[in-house]
Amino acid sequence: ADEIRAQYYQNQGYLLKSAQYYERAGDYLNAADLYAGLGEMKKAGELYLKGGDSRTAAETFYACGELARAGEAYENLGNYERAIEIYHSVDIEHLTSPHHLINCGLVHFRMGDFENAEKYWRQAIRINEKNPFAHYNLACLYAARGEFDRAWDHYAVAASFSEIFIKDLEVDQDI
Repeated sequence: ADEIRAQYYQNQGYLLKSAQYYERAGDYLNAADLYAGLGEMKKAGELYLKGGDSRTAAETFYACGELARAGEAYENLGNYERAIEIYHSVDIEHLTSPHHLINCGLVHFRMGDFENAEKYWRQAIRINEKNPFAHYNLACLYAARGEFDRAWDHYAVAASFSEIFIKDLEVDQDI
């Protein structure tokens, strides 16, 4: 029914109403196209992502200045070089979302750039020192570099903030 309403409103020229009904119907790509045509690029980008079109989402987010979201969409595509290029254009001090900082760090880590990965995860911890994901990622980074004492410290901190990790860490440290 929502799809029929969306088509009706689109034929009548009521594009915003049509986009809303397409979204309710789960036709995210048609809704995204309409929102983009109306100039609501952030909403369009979100719906492109929801509809599975990460490439168009990335381009849309980039066009409207949502650089962290664009980088995340390029990362979803597996285009790590473009994601890193975009993440480098965003001043790390202005990123306030630990989620985006953690994603930035993950891209760098996957590319073998441990120095920048560490920088992003430390920034996420500065914003929220109880972020188990940032501590866990730092622990993995330190373990990859052979710094096992530092790795263990961050695993322990991650576990103290998240019950998810506790069972995995209940091992004898002397092993």
